[in-house]
Amino acid sequence: MIARRPRYTFLMPRIGFLIGCILLALGATATARADQSDPELPALFAQLKNSETREQALRTEQRIWAVWKRHSDPRVESFMRIGLRYMGARQLPMARKSFTRVIEIDPDYAEGWNKRATVNFLMDRYEESVADIFRTLEREPRHFGALSGLGQIYRRLDAPESALMAFERVMEIHPYAVRTEQSINELRAEIRRRQL
Repeated sequence: MIARRPRYTFLMPRIGFLIGCILLALGATATARADQSDPELPALFAQLKNSETREQALRTEQRIWAVWKRHSDPRVESFMRIGLRYMGARQLPMARKSFTRVIEIDPDYAEGWNKRATVNFLMDRYEESVADIFRTLEREPRHFGALSGLGQIYRRLDAPESALMAFERVMEIHPYAVRTEQSINELRAEIRRRQL
């Protein structure tokens, strides 16, 4: 039987280069706040990293998401709400259109890019999702949600080493990230099996 090649093989030669660029950028800009300039964030990320319990970490995570979602322009907030409603109703093309409008109004708003990355992922538009994740991380290098999404894409593209790097970066930022530790253990086991 002929083994099926993974879908989206056009992305495969670029994966190692892309993940390397992400990690280099993250290392170089770890203290950057980009468009997320709220003065709460540095203390919240320190609190997240030093959480003593999962419950404490998840409360801090929720506060970080609340800050990331804030925007001073009511048009952006309106299109974000509309996009989220479309996502909830699984009307993904309309959700994508709403988040694209957010990006057009404020291209420096990290969460607009992240939400469109999520929609692209749900639509199996992996190359576009990766591109939007990069845009998110340029603006908010600590975005554990975007990094987790990147890891999920690389798993689907059968690139376990790149997925592992993305998930390990998530754990550096958010040690209690849901299911990330399990993903890391599964990927390490898979990589070991492939090396046998």
